[in-house]
Amino acid sequence: MVLDADPSLNQQSKVPEIISIVTVCCVVTTTLVTLRVVTRALIVRAFGADDWVLVVAQILAIAAAVAIGLEQHFGMGRHVWTVPDLVPYTEAFYSSILVYNAALVLVKASIVLMYRRIFVGRWIQLAIVIALVILSAWGVALIVSLSMLCLPIQRLWDPTVKGHCIDFVPAFFAPAVINMITDFSIFLMPLPVIRQLQLPLRQKILLSLILCLGLL
Repeated sequence: MVLDADPSLNQQSKVPEIISIVTVCCVVTTTLVTLRVVTRALIVRAFGADDWVLVVAQILAIAAAVAIGLEQHFGMGRHVWTVPDLVPYTEAFYSSILVYNAALVLVKASIVLMYRRIFVGRWIQLAIVIALVILSAWGVALIVSLSMLCLPIQRLWDPTVKGHCIDFVPAFFAPAVINMITDFSIFLMPLPVIRQLQLPLRQKILLSLILCLGLL
């Protein structure tokens, strides 16, 4: 049932902005990943584990973009009272959250695997192994926890289904905090190695700033 509200607000929509942002992000990331694949596979001829993981992450990112497109189709960007049925919207929203978080974990794993290929040294290699174990455990825990937001999960998008759901606020806030912690940890990992390089300070700073792009 559509909720009653001010009819003058019914035409308000953020759909064009949503479509534009998702499309631009998807095109840019797909282009960059494609260029990397071509460079690593055909030019350098050294396609490694980090490249494979990044390709899978990009496929999941595209799937997340498709799910967001479905969210828009079913009501995202419009006032809730103009949406005739929230069930398909919530299904698409849940799908986008699931695949997006999986893609995010894989992107981080790809960066760490790239460190493994670039940096030498016992301590950094040990730190890389530990980081990969933590990321793997976190990825599994995240997917499992998202799969258990409601029991059964169908109750998430269909309140008529009998069952129960956990508090969504900590369920979404905690992963965001942990994601920020892992982001900064991954960025900080190679800094001691960069500091020991026989390079001018300016080049060390530039190299560190390049690695900072991974935080974005």
